[in-house]
Parts: sequence; C-alpha cells; structure tokens
Amino acid sequence: NPTVASQARSLLRGDGVVTDRTLPSDAVYVAVNGNDHHPRAGDITTPFRSLQKASDHAARHSSSKTVILRGGTHYLPTTLQLTPRHNGLHFRAHPGESPVVSGGIELRISSWTPSNTTAPSNIWSTNVTGQVASVPGLQMNGQRCTRARYPNLPHGIEVSCGYGCMLPSHTVKWTAPRSVPPA
Repeated sequence: NPTVASQARSLLRGDGVVTDRTLPSDAVYVAVNGNDHHPRAGDITTPFRSLQKASDHAARHSSSKTVILRGGTHYLPTTLQLTPRHNGLHFRAHPGESPVVSGGIELRISSWTPSNTTAPSNIWSTNVTGQVASVPGLQMNGQRCTRARYPNLPHGIEVSCGYGCMLPSHTVKWTAPRSVPPA
C-alpha cells in the first residue's frame, strides 16, 4: 500500500505528525547507545539497544505496542523476528530525530590507504579482517560505492540485480591485477 509505506517513511524520518505529546506513555524506547540489560530498559531515560529486545518487550508489556526509535543508525546483527505476538506493533521515530534501520554491518575503519589515486582512478583500501567474511556491497555515508575489482566494468558502474546476484568471495577465484600479464 503506497499510502501506508509513505506514512511509515514519514514517521521513521521524524517529519510526520508525531510530537512528544502524542507519544504513548507506555511506549518502549530504543537507542543506539541503549542497554538491553538495564533493569528498567525500555523507558525514555534507559532505552533498549536492540530493536529485537524493544520489540519483544513492547509486544509483551505495552498496551499501545509502540516502539520509539531514537536518532542514529540501528544496525540489525540478525533478522528482526516479528511473530504473531507482535501483531499491531508500531515503530515511530522520536520527534525531531531521524533514525535509520540497517541490515548492514558497521565496519571499524582505522585508516584508508591510497592504492591508486592518479586520475581518473581513485582507489583506496583498508583492512577489515575479522569484521566480515565477505563484502557483497559497500556504502559510505549512505551512498552505494563501487567496490574495486578486476577487470573494471565500463565507466566504473557496478550493475547487478541486487545482493542475490553477487558472487560470495569464497566461491570464486580472484586474480590480483598485478599478477595479470600485460596484453
């Protein structure tokens, strides 16, 4: 339903009609700096950290079944499990805040190393060892980035039908550019 989807995007962006006064008093709060193990987790001063814990708590203990997301990027380490007991659950942005829910993994990058920055190239590298098994897609600051690979695609455009069409790194043999003999 386009109208429902539009309203959901509006509420998650925080620019909908939700105000502090219209938030249910029994709403469950979740924040990127929250604590799932705090004895009072879920209230505005001690929010949950994970959407799963907040969703489960709201489904069991909140008559309004409302989860309020505070600003920042909420990473989902696993799929958010919503079952029949979550029926009627509402997710809303805290007024004036713009939370983002991401199925990606936040990488801890200590530094970037220029590999080839001679025009027209702009290739940088970093070490993500131990953080992810593969990198099927890459975003920086919310923008999809073209991952370095060989051979290059025309005009540097990465084209695919989505993550389902990308080859997992452990199933292919990659040839480093330096080991390819000149044509």
